[in-house]
Amino acid sequence: MKIKVNLHVLTVWQYLFLWCKLLIVLNREGGSLVIYEDVYRFLLKDCSSKEFDIVLNLINNTDWNSVVKIDMYDLARKSGTTIRYVKDVMNKFMSVKKGKKILAANPYSEEFPYILLIGKSSLFYTNGDKYCKKFSFLYSKEFQELSIYAKRVLLASSMGASVADLNEVFLNVHDFVYRNDVSSGLIPSKRVLINTLNEININFKGAITASLTSSMITKEEGIRLDIEKGLLDKVEHNYTERSELRRVLFEHGYFKYLPTEYCIEIEKTAKYIFNSMIGQAKKITKDQGTVKGLIDDTLYIARNIYKKALGKLSNVITKLMETIKEPEELSAYFSSVVFSTAAEEMAKHQNQADSIRSIGEIIAYLDDKVEERWKKTQSIATVLQKWCEDWAFSRCQKEIGDQKVHNDKNVKRNDELKDYIKTFLGYVEDRVQKLGNKSTRMTKQKSPIRMLKDQITDYLDMVNSRMLRAHTI
Repeated sequence: MKIKVNLHVLTVWQYLFLWCKLLIVLNREGGSLVIYEDVYRFLLKDCSSKEFDIVLNLINNTDWNSVVKIDMYDLARKSGTTIRYVKDVMNKFMSVKKGKKILAANPYSEEFPYILLIGKSSLFYTNGDKYCKKFSFLYSKEFQELSIYAKRVLLASSMGASVADLNEVFLNVHDFVYRNDVSSGLIPSKRVLINTLNEININFKGAITASLTSSMITKEEGIRLDIEKGLLDKVEHNYTERSELRRVLFEHGYFKYLPTEYCIEIEKTAKYIFNSMIGQAKKITKDQGTVKGLIDDTLYIARNIYKKALGKLSNVITKLMETIKEPEELSAYFSSVVFSTAAEEMAKHQNQADSIRSIGEIIAYLDDKVEERWKKTQSIATVLQKWCEDWAFSRCQKEIGDQKVHNDKNVKRNDELKDYIKTFLGYVEDRVQKLGNKSTRMTKQKSPIRMLKDQITDYLDMVNSRMLRAHTI
């Protein structure tokens, strides 16, 4: 069954478009600009000089799932080293024995085999998280040529500049040169520190100046760094998601270069998808107890839905670009494609959960592993169901106005939304009926898609009924 959508009739899309504008406040453009505290501590204490550069490039080339999206050749080139050395370092970062395990195998992809375990996806950013900005000079040739001691001083000064928003930073010598039962400090001696500061001055030729100083109040020795304002204005952006977006569109037949402003709007919608699905998964974990691996699986499924929806978008984007006037209209249309894709995934997972449960009822037994699998599958189906419900309910026109013409207009829009829901979910229902196996049919359960469709349309009918009654009472 093929559904033809009239791209010239944008009544529904117009108020979807208005909703998409609200997503602006939920996103930080351009990807992650920061080094989170756990990465900062790893760089400061556990890295060699060249490992330092490799880690900086790893955090700049990960997607929202923390999957590393850079090949060994580019990673070596950007880090100023050889492919062989990069491979050795990646193996070290995968090893528990080496004490530097910051990578894990990616179970979902052979093309991109690494997941970064430190740093956090910008999806999980919360106000109050301590971070250091990814200043561009940290990725420069001048920086890469420095010793590990000089890199530690400059990283600490970058954190100070990020927190205080000043280009003049003071660091305590005792934070670098010390000796205790555990270690001999970040810099082994005062003499090495002096050589380190000279090294910074030579490499950056006045753009960054480093010197020893002392506090007039405490009389303690300190390190003073003056960084040119221009260096602090330039930060590195992580454009991994944008590259992935264009790559998926290209692989599905859209061979043009999608302009940045359109990419940004799709990314905003995508980030809402990820954030809201993760939010639902966290709520289930809070209400029902820990479901092992639910957050990770939800992230993977959100990614899968996003990529499938991009594939569907690629089939119509050429015609859409001829009719839409604003980039936001493209993301509004894309949001509706995501809805139908998420509904289909919800039905698949609900069918799987029903299959597991129905088999258990037939044999009157489920072992712990199967029970755990059922619990996770059912939780994922619930996450997707709640997401679909919220998507539809958020687009319902609920406001009852003083004038009948206003209410009639809202009723008309709700009817259009209801027709859209019926059409798309009807199409999805036809597709997923083939997934129902003998065990699920024996339970005679109502189709999850039909239940979702009925729930949404009943809600819209209830809202419309209340509006229509407002001027008859």
